Amino acid sequence: MRLSPFLTSRGLRATARLVLALSLAAPLALSLSACGGGGDDAGQAQIRLLNLSTSKSGFDLVAVDSDDDETVLAESVPADTVTSRSGTTAGELSYQLRRAGNDTAAVTTSWSLSADTAYTAIAYGSDSALKLAMLEEDEDTPVAGKARLRVYNTSGSGALDVYLTNGATSLDEASITTTVSSNASSGFVTVSAGTYRLRLTGSGDVDDLRLDTPVLTLDSTSVVTLVLTAGEGGVLVHAATLVQDGGLALFKNTSARVRVAAGVAGNAAIDAGVGGIAVASAQRGPSVGAYRLVTAGSNQVLTMAVNGEVLAENSLTLKAGGDYTFAVTGTSAADAAAALVADDNSLPASGYARVRLFNVMATLTGGLSLDVDYATLAEDVAVGAASSFTTLSAATDVPLTVSTPLSTTALLTIDEADFTSTHVYTVFQFGTVDSPYGFLKKER
Repeated sequence: MRLSPFLTSRGLRATARLVLALSLAAPLALSLSACGGGGDDAGQAQIRLLNLSTSKSGFDLVAVDSDDDETVLAESVPADTVTSRSGTTAGELSYQLRRAGNDTAAVTTSWSLSADTAYTAIAYGSDSALKLAMLEEDEDTPVAGKARLRVYNTSGSGALDVYLTNGATSLDEASITTTVSSNASSGFVTVSAGTYRLRLTGSGDVDDLRLDTPVLTLDSTSVVTLVLTAGEGGVLVHAATLVQDGGLALFKNTSARVRVAAGVAGNAAIDAGVGGIAVASAQRGPSVGAYRLVTAGSNQVLTMAVNGEVLAENSLTLKAGGDYTFAVTGTSAADAAAALVADDNSLPASGYARVRLFNVMATLTGGLSLDVDYATLAEDVAVGAASSFTTLSAATDVPLTVSTPLSTTALLTIDEADFTSTHVYTVFQFGTVDSPYGFLKKER
């Protein structure tokens, strides 16, 4: 059968897309207002709403015809919930996603739906970037002992390799079930019914684990869509399984990624751990370490030593699916301090790049400024802090400078910096005013 079309602007049809998701988590309890299949009106399409957004608002789904007559198809749907189906007029209509009780549309799109066909509208994204997609659910039931599976990737986290294995199989020994691009979909595949371990990695890199779900069950004769959504940091992901004419199960990531930016003067060596997992081992500054997977949640214990001198332990809260950098600064172990900065490594749209400034100087009175192509993108960024990301048009050979009011000379100058489309960058500034050291790092 065919995958539902979904339209991203009025009158524009596009093929609905699907992705497999993995999670360092066990499935959460079923969150379901009602199972699908409701509505028997001949000649109508049947539609339900699945809210996988990160918004705290409930949402309404409203159909609007050419005469501006409105039909409410779903009301006050909270996050991580799917509704029962409602009938809507077949053919092309405008559909609006509204915050519950609000007459203003948060998202407006147009879909052309077929009569006597079932669909699920999926709301996803954050409050500032809500999106709405449509999936057709009209796949034939497989034979006994089999299941039909497709994957819808809303995460925008890049191309992903998907693995369905038993629990003991290492990724080095496993075969890729499918590879799915960002904002793309797989078709349906037939698999044996049963319980699998579901893992998803960055494409071509088994060490880049994005999600690991130890128990995912596909029932005999079931038709399932696995929907992948973005984690807090834009790299790790969450997953949900949606059964055609059935229920919803959630697989939330329980991990975060943490790294260290070592900026203590004198090339001091940093050792750091979170919850007993090492995230830096004798890491000498100035440097930025690799991200390490740790357990997310509250009361995670940070341990740290500078040149062997143990610092006081700290209790942290790390959001599931988040990315974080510890900026360790100071002139020596005696005055070293660690600041936790949340990283948003979400990929920008085609034609754009994202960039920020991160101040990891050993010491500085006042803040830093970042200029790219003679435009100021960040100002007064304090030690141990990072600016917000700025989205700019992709460009090559543009000038970049990092400066401070304490010096008439720029601390960092790059005459011909490149910002490639759909990439994320951080400008790291280390050292002191008298002896600065900085560089432009491509994060993704």
